[in-house]
Amino acid sequence: MFDKNCKFASERLLYRGIKEDDAEKLVRWRSREDVYRYFDNPSPISLSEHLSWFRQYMQQDNELRTIIAEKKVGKEIGMVGGLLKGSAFVISYYIGEPEFRGKGYAGESIEELIRFVQNVMSVRLYQAHVHKDNTTSISCLSRIGFSLLMRTESSCIYEYSLK
Repeated sequence: MFDKNCKFASERLLYRGIKEDDAEKLVRWRSREDVYRYFDNPSPISLSEHLSWFRQYMQQDNELRTIIAEKKVGKEIGMVGGLLKGSAFVISYYIGEPEFRGKGYAGESIEELIRFVQNVMSVRLYQAHVHKDNTTSISCLSRIGFSLLMRTESSCIYEYSLK
Protein backbone atom coordinates (compact mmCIF):
# COMPACT_ATOMS: atom_id res chain seq x y z
CA MET A 1 0.00 0.00 0.00
CA PHE A 2 2.55 2.61 1.11
CA ASP A 3 5.80 3.36 -0.63
CA LYS A 4 8.30 3.58 2.25
CA ASN A 5 10.48 5.86 0.08
CA CYS A 6 7.72 8.38 -0.56
CA LYS A 7 8.36 12.11 -0.76
CA PHE A 8 5.83 14.93 -0.65
CA ALA A 9 5.56 18.52 0.51
CA SER A 10 3.25 21.03 2.13
CA GLU A 11 3.53 24.80 2.31
CA ARG A 12 6.38 24.91 4.83
CA LEU A 13 7.43 21.27 5.18
CA LEU A 14 9.09 18.46 3.22
CA TYR A 15 8.25 14.83 3.97
CA ARG A 16 10.18 11.65 3.22
CA GLY A 17 9.88 8.08 4.37
CA ILE A 18 12.07 7.14 7.31
CA LYS A 19 15.22 5.11 6.62
CA GLU A 20 17.48 2.97 8.75
CA ASP A 21 20.01 5.84 8.62
CA ASP A 22 17.52 7.96 10.61
CA ALA A 23 17.75 5.64 13.62
CA GLU A 24 20.03 7.78 15.80
CA LYS A 25 18.01 10.94 15.14
CA LEU A 26 14.67 9.21 15.80
CA VAL A 27 16.00 7.62 19.00
CA ARG A 28 17.31 11.02 20.14
CA TRP A 29 13.94 12.69 19.50
CA ARG A 30 11.88 9.82 20.89
CA SER A 31 14.11 9.63 24.00
CA ARG A 32 13.57 13.25 25.01
CA GLU A 33 11.59 13.37 28.26
CA ASP A 34 9.36 16.11 26.87
CA VAL A 35 8.42 13.72 24.01
CA TYR A 36 8.26 10.26 25.60
CA ARG A 37 6.23 11.32 28.64
CA TYR A 38 3.18 11.38 26.34
CA PHE A 39 3.75 7.90 24.85
CA ASP A 40 2.03 4.68 25.98
CA ASN A 41 5.48 3.51 27.05
CA PRO A 42 6.76 6.67 28.79
CA SER A 43 10.47 5.94 28.76
CA PRO A 44 13.46 6.48 26.48
CA ILE A 45 14.16 3.87 23.82
CA SER A 46 17.46 2.33 22.84
CA LEU A 47 18.98 2.15 19.39
CA SER A 48 18.54 -1.65 19.38
CA GLU A 49 14.84 -1.29 20.31
CA HIS A 50 14.32 1.18 17.48
CA LEU A 51 16.16 -0.99 14.94
CA SER A 52 14.09 -4.01 15.97
CA TRP A 53 10.91 -1.96 15.50
CA PHE A 54 12.23 -0.61 12.17
CA ARG A 55 12.81 -4.12 10.75
CA GLN A 56 9.18 -5.00 11.55
CA TYR A 57 7.96 -1.65 10.20
CA MET A 58 9.63 -2.27 6.84
CA GLN A 59 7.59 -5.48 6.49
CA GLN A 60 4.24 -3.70 7.09
CA ASP A 61 2.60 -2.28 4.01
CA ASN A 62 -0.20 -0.61 6.01
CA GLU A 63 2.13 1.65 8.01
CA LEU A 64 3.96 4.82 7.01
CA ARG A 65 6.34 7.03 8.99
CA THR A 66 7.93 10.16 7.55
CA ILE A 67 10.58 12.61 8.63
CA ILE A 68 9.41 16.20 8.37
CA ALA A 69 11.84 18.96 7.48
CA GLU A 70 11.27 22.71 7.58
CA LYS A 71 11.73 24.01 4.03
CA LYS A 72 13.23 27.42 4.75
CA VAL A 73 16.16 26.23 6.87
CA GLY A 74 16.22 22.64 5.60
CA LYS A 75 16.31 21.19 9.11
CA GLU A 76 14.63 17.89 9.97
CA ILE A 77 12.34 18.62 12.90
CA GLY A 78 10.12 15.64 13.63
CA MET A 79 8.07 12.67 12.52
CA VAL A 80 4.50 12.14 11.27
CA GLY A 81 2.95 8.92 10.12
CA GLY A 82 0.52 6.27 11.08
CA LEU A 83 -0.97 2.85 10.72
CA LEU A 84 -4.13 1.65 9.02
CA LYS A 85 -6.23 -0.20 11.63
CA GLY A 86 -9.47 -1.47 10.18
CA SER A 87 -11.08 1.45 8.37
CA ALA A 88 -9.18 4.14 10.34
CA PHE A 89 -5.71 5.51 9.79
CA VAL A 90 -4.23 6.11 13.27
CA ILE A 91 -1.85 9.05 13.18
CA SER A 92 1.32 9.42 15.23
CA TYR A 93 3.44 12.56 15.31
CA TYR A 94 5.87 14.69 17.27
CA ILE A 95 8.12 17.66 16.79
CA GLY A 96 11.49 16.45 18.06
CA GLU A 97 13.32 19.76 17.82
CA PRO A 98 12.01 22.03 20.62
CA GLU A 99 12.75 25.32 18.83
CA PHE A 100 10.22 24.34 16.12
CA ARG A 101 7.33 23.69 18.51
CA GLY A 102 4.43 26.10 18.81
CA LYS A 103 4.73 27.22 15.20
CA GLY A 104 1.92 25.13 13.68
CA TYR A 105 4.18 22.48 12.12
CA ALA A 106 2.44 19.54 13.81
CA GLY A 107 -0.97 20.61 12.52
CA GLU A 108 0.39 21.26 9.03
CA SER A 109 2.12 17.87 8.98
CA ILE A 110 -1.06 16.05 10.04
CA GLU A 111 -3.20 17.85 7.45
CA GLU A 112 -0.73 17.05 4.66
CA LEU A 113 -0.40 13.43 5.80
CA ILE A 114 -4.19 13.09 5.58
CA ARG A 115 -4.12 14.46 2.00
CA PHE A 116 -1.32 12.07 1.09
CA VAL A 117 -3.01 9.00 2.62
CA GLN A 118 -6.31 9.96 1.00
CA ASN A 119 -4.62 10.06 -2.42
CA VAL A 120 -2.89 6.71 -1.90
CA MET A 121 -5.67 4.73 -0.21
CA SER A 122 -8.91 6.75 -0.14
CA VAL A 123 -9.10 6.45 3.65
CA ARG A 124 -11.94 8.55 5.06
CA LEU A 125 -11.47 8.09 8.83
CA TYR A 126 -8.46 9.32 10.82
CA GLN A 127 -7.73 8.97 14.52
CA ALA A 128 -5.10 10.20 16.95
CA HIS A 129 -4.60 8.76 20.42
CA VAL A 130 -3.31 11.49 22.71
CA HIS A 131 -2.15 11.40 26.32
CA LYS A 132 -4.79 13.12 28.45
CA ASP A 133 -2.19 15.62 29.77
CA ASN A 134 -0.83 16.60 26.34
CA THR A 135 -2.79 19.84 26.11
CA THR A 136 -0.66 21.16 23.25
CA SER A 137 -1.46 18.17 21.07
CA ILE A 138 -5.13 18.23 22.06
CA SER A 139 -5.33 21.91 21.02
CA CYS A 140 -3.55 21.14 17.75
CA LEU A 141 -5.97 18.37 16.84
CA SER A 142 -9.01 20.46 17.75
CA ARG A 143 -7.70 23.40 15.70
CA ILE A 144 -7.40 21.27 12.54
CA GLY A 145 -10.87 19.74 12.87
CA PHE A 146 -10.49 16.58 14.94
CA SER A 147 -13.24 15.88 17.49
CA LEU A 148 -13.03 14.02 20.77
CA LEU A 149 -14.37 10.49 20.28
CA MET A 150 -13.58 8.90 23.62
CA ARG A 151 -11.62 9.33 26.85
CA THR A 152 -9.86 6.57 28.74
CA GLU A 153 -8.06 6.76 32.04
CA SER A 154 -4.83 7.86 30.39
CA SER A 155 -5.67 9.07 26.90
CA CYS A 156 -8.12 10.75 24.58
CA ILE A 157 -9.03 9.46 21.14
CA TYR A 158 -9.66 12.13 18.55
CA GLU A 159 -11.24 11.49 15.19
CA TYR A 160 -11.50 13.25 11.85
CA SER A 161 -13.73 12.07 9.03
CA LEU A 162 -13.57 13.24 5.42
CA LYS A 163 -16.94 13.99 3.95
